[in-house]
Amino acid sequence: MDRDRGYGDGATATPNGNVTHPNALFVKVKTNPRDKRVHVIWNVQCYSGEGFGSSSGDFYRRTTAYKRVRMPFDNPGTCGFYATVELTSGSANLTAVLLARIQPLAVVEQMERRFIGRRVRSR
Repeated sequence: MDRDRGYGDGATATPNGNVTHPNALFVKVKTNPRDKRVHVIWNVQCYSGEGFGSSSGDFYRRTTAYKRVRMPFDNPGTCGFYATVELTSGSANLTAVLLARIQPLAVVEQMERRFIGRRVRSR
């Protein structure tokens, strides 16, 4: 989805991106040198045919860090994913990456057919 880098004392990275039909979202943080403590603040905003939703949170980890973040609901159509990653002390080269696992096309088509059918019946 996106990658950002920061360098030096109190390095900060702010990756962000959009993804269509995700079924899982992740934040990965690496530093050089390793084993640095980072603070990750994340926000996810999703839309489906049934409406909008958002979720957010934060966590502290030692690098290399890899964490799945929660989505506001299952099977969203589109999501915006944003993070701010801060080195809590010391100096390092910081890399933050946002990752997504995408639903297979067959599943997406099935969900869209089900949604379209539901909208037609409700009229």
